[in-house]
Amino acid sequence: MTGMGGDIQRSYADTERSVHYWEIGEGPALILFHQSGQTSQNTSPWTFIADDYRVIAIDLPNHGQSDTSDHELTMDEYADSVIDVMDNIGVDGPICWDNMAALMWLLTLVFAIQTELGKLYSQELDGW
Repeated sequence: MTGMGGDIQRSYADTERSVHYWEIGEGPALILFHQSGQTSQNTSPWTFIADDYRVIAIDLPNHGQSDTSDHELTMDEYADSVIDVMDNIGVDGPICWDNMAALMWLLTLVFAIQTELGKLYSQELDGW
């Protein structure tokens, strides 16, 4: 698939679980998160900002093309899997954008990585 910043590159992070992600563009890292029960495909309209950002979208474990587990993951396990992906692909201090229901586990991620996060934008916090 081609976006404004070139071709979308799809890959799997070498972590405890095989986690699928796609990325496009160069610049500060912007990680997009999908809703529960959805996939990173839902975030593909964001490719238009790839001229200014390294846009990364992750299929969380048990979603999309990522591995499934034998149990429902906890918020901490989701956060750990994202940290593992970030470490694997060399991302520090990303800007994060959640998509509605991702807010609770994304906040868990914020507390887990503390100073490693750049900014957090949430559709859930509109109007606060």
